[in-house]
Amino acid sequence: MAIYLGSCVEPYEFSRANYEKVLVVDGSVTNLEGPYEIKLSYTSRLEGEIGIPVVNADVRVLDDAGNTYQYSESEEGSYLSSPELKGEVGTSYKLLLSIAGRDFETGFTMLREPQVMDSIHGIVSERLLANSEKVEKGIQFFVNTSMESSSPGYYRYEWEDTYSINTPYGSGYIFNFIDSTVVLRDVLIGRCYSSASSTALLTATSAESALNRVENFPVRFISQLDQSLRSKYSILVKQFSVSPEAYGFYRQIIKNSQSGGSLIDQQLGTISGNVKSMNDPDEIVLGYFEVSGASEIRSFFYPADFDGFRAPRFQYECNENDVLNVTPDSLSYMLNTNRDLLIFSITLSGDYRLASNKCSNCSWYANTDKPDFWND
Repeated sequence: MAIYLGSCVEPYEFSRANYEKVLVVDGSVTNLEGPYEIKLSYTSRLEGEIGIPVVNADVRVLDDAGNTYQYSESEEGSYLSSPELKGEVGTSYKLLLSIAGRDFETGFTMLREPQVMDSIHGIVSERLLANSEKVEKGIQFFVNTSMESSSPGYYRYEWEDTYSINTPYGSGYIFNFIDSTVVLRDVLIGRCYSSASSTALLTATSAESALNRVENFPVRFISQLDQSLRSKYSILVKQFSVSPEAYGFYRQIIKNSQSGGSLIDQQLGTISGNVKSMNDPDEIVLGYFEVSGASEIRSFFYPADFDGFRAPRFQYECNENDVLNVTPDSLSYMLNTNRDLLIFSITLSGDYRLASNKCSNCSWYANTDKPDFWND
């Protein structure tokens, strides 16, 4: 059985022999724009079942000024905050839950001042493949953070990355099979964008540094075979300033994951989240309601930025020898004969140049809409 504690925490497997339905809570409030999400589920004994969504729960967040913010159920097991809730630095928040006549809550946690990250940088690096002695080469990305106070900082990290896909022979034209006309495409399909986000739990603290800073913390490794680094790449890193208690909770989960133990075993003993049952003090509740100050930093990179790094080839074989030059008289026959071909350009003499869909069109596996943050 797998328990998921949100996007930042990896799944944990444990035996179903002594199954007990356990509430799992995952959510946060930060100073970033809402709405904020609370996910509620029950553990499941079924093979392959991630969790049973908790529906019709009453979910509220209370601040230390006495204001209550109601959450609404957006889909099964997912609850979103009202527009009135905007996390403020220095304000403390607690979570209140009512589920089928049972009440749960956390203590108050103050939203901490977010610390600004100094930079993101990457270097050519190597690492061992999982469960193997083989080494893969790639780019390791790091972040640096300086504290603005003498107190140590405790952080959790998430990343989101985006890269551009440039097909070798991007199709610029559409062929109308009804009247055999050729027109320019309104939406270009030769350049697309693909995105991914972190799934592993990433934490760091400046308490381990004599200079009270986080230096060269590894947030993302990309293999040299990965298409992400073929042309242009962007990474957004979010840094959450969490409480020492939240940091300790996350470190216990990481330690447990590395040791191969089970979350249930640790939760019953040493891993204690901050959500408690008001009806039964012995009831187990998994997860954590995080209150944190968040900062963001985004950087763009090109393969040439990394000395000794060779950009990967396009993921499909696309050779100039495979490109077809077709006269206007033969165009209709050729395209009707092979529907995999697309027109990517027209020569000065009026001939059409055709290439296969995989070499001309990326829209079937990526997004053609350019992100708002993308700079060309």
